[in-house]
Amino acid sequence: MPSAEREDRRFRWIAGFSYPLLLSVYLIYWSHADYFVDDWFLIKHFRHAAGWKGVAGFAAAAAENRVYQVFRMQWLSILYGFLITALGGYSPRFNFAALLLLHAASAWLLSQAVRRAGFERGLAFLAGVFYLLAPMAHFGLLTYLANPFFVLSTFWVLLLLWFSSGARRPGMGELAFASACAVAALFSGEQVFLLVWAIVPLAALSFRKKPMPAAWPAAGAIWAAASAALAVYLLWINRLPVRQTGIHRRYEWTSARFASNLLQIGGELRQLSGVTSDSLFHFSLHKTEDALALAGALLVTALVWKWRGGDRENGRLRRLFGFAVGGAALAYAPVMWIAGGFPRFRYHYAPAPYLGLAAAVAVWACGRSRWTRWSPAALAGLATGFLIFNAAADLRQSWIPESEQQHNLEVYMRQVKNIAPGDIFVVSGTPPQIGTAPHFSMHSTISASAFVELVTGLEPLEAYLDFWNLHGRLVRDPDDLEHFLSESDLARTHVLMCSYDGRFSSLDWIAIEIGTDSFRLLPLKGVSDSGNARRQIYSREQLALAQWPVYFPKIVRPRVAAR
Repeated sequence: MPSAEREDRRFRWIAGFSYPLLLSVYLIYWSHADYFVDDWFLIKHFRHAAGWKGVAGFAAAAAENRVYQVFRMQWLSILYGFLITALGGYSPRFNFAALLLLHAASAWLLSQAVRRAGFERGLAFLAGVFYLLAPMAHFGLLTYLANPFFVLSTFWVLLLLWFSSGARRPGMGELAFASACAVAALFSGEQVFLLVWAIVPLAALSFRKKPMPAAWPAAGAIWAAASAALAVYLLWINRLPVRQTGIHRRYEWTSARFASNLLQIGGELRQLSGVTSDSLFHFSLHKTEDALALAGALLVTALVWKWRGGDRENGRLRRLFGFAVGGAALAYAPVMWIAGGFPRFRYHYAPAPYLGLAAAVAVWACGRSRWTRWSPAALAGLATGFLIFNAAADLRQSWIPESEQQHNLEVYMRQVKNIAPGDIFVVSGTPPQIGTAPHFSMHSTISASAFVELVTGLEPLEAYLDFWNLHGRLVRDPDDLEHFLSESDLARTHVLMCSYDGRFSSLDWIAIEIGTDSFRLLPLKGVSDSGNARRQIYSREQLALAQWPVYFPKIVRPRVAAR
């Protein structure tokens, strides 16, 4: 075996062992791993899919877009989540471990693709490290454990990149494999839609001085397979109108939306650094992170120095940097027109491999002279330590506190007595976001009721963040002012209140504002009105002095009511 081939084989093994070791910083979150938003909704469907007929019916519903009732091309990710969740016995930690391994495999594929394209092993290894620990990847690795569409779709695209980075002409079997990867990526998550079509020609134009002759037949085969699969899906499988339930519902095709999202994404990238004044988390020392950062920095420094090589041709590095920038632009492009003002943290995962590659090229270019040949290894070690501290700070200050609050809610909800099918839950006071971590269940209409049903073991149940008071009449939603709550609805309502320290308590009464500082009390479920409290009129001060467990609904403002 030639020495170069033997060294490449050793490189593959060392990278394969090093990446999971570096990823061990995420084990800080291990005992806190829990399902997130859509997961609760999907797990409810998973559990209803009993027997082969149930599984087949669920798979068909996912492919036909009848699960969410919106047009999305991510049914393969839903089926992957179904399989992993079933194999793990519905344990969120099992899903989390599978997601981390999939992420490590994606980082390994990126490093091997860069190496196969003819670049130095040190640069290839560093690209994988920066992607592995990128702050942009945090959200994708900690959420959507039952529907990991960001991670799975990116894995297929990187597998396609690894295939396209080879220099020799592919055979029919290899073309079939590449076409299958493209189709899998196409139906695992729509953010990589543009990358599926462009990754092979982009790599062919960027990796070498002259485009590979074999790249264009490969691109043609991939385009043909993806086009055929997309046509079959839209014509005979999908059951929802694409424009009404997908494109027009989800996207806003205006220059103002593009500019707004561009500014928001730029601001979020700055906040994810952990070093600016507006960062959502900040570095703090902890003996676990200190040891992990030191060990990770030494490991990466040693390996980058070992594989430092001597090829730092400016033209090749510029083309590789151009590929990274082009890949990141293609990954961000679909996000630029997404409507709504919610945070975009989830959409940073798909561009993370290309941003990591760009950073690796910038570090590698610092060692072009013999006087600075040491700098890439030193900078790589410092950057690795920084990224490990960054990940640990985000976990400890954002995700672990949010997970603990979610756990407190689950524990308290299991202690609530006198629950029956058809009851209503109001869980008020939960923070919508801690750092970069949104609330795991209650701040999404798609997950709140499913979460309550799974925790209590009863269904159907309704769940809301708050009730709303419109001139003395209560509604569930400030945007739905036609369906009012009756006293019989309140008699089957449980209200839980979250305090500032994340603890929960049950409230017995609901205060209906009937005039300026005038309230009427109505009992909630399980409370008897033995003292005829509902016949009295109270001021807010009287209710505060009485220290009764009273819930005050939100007030519908005239602007909302008029809409």
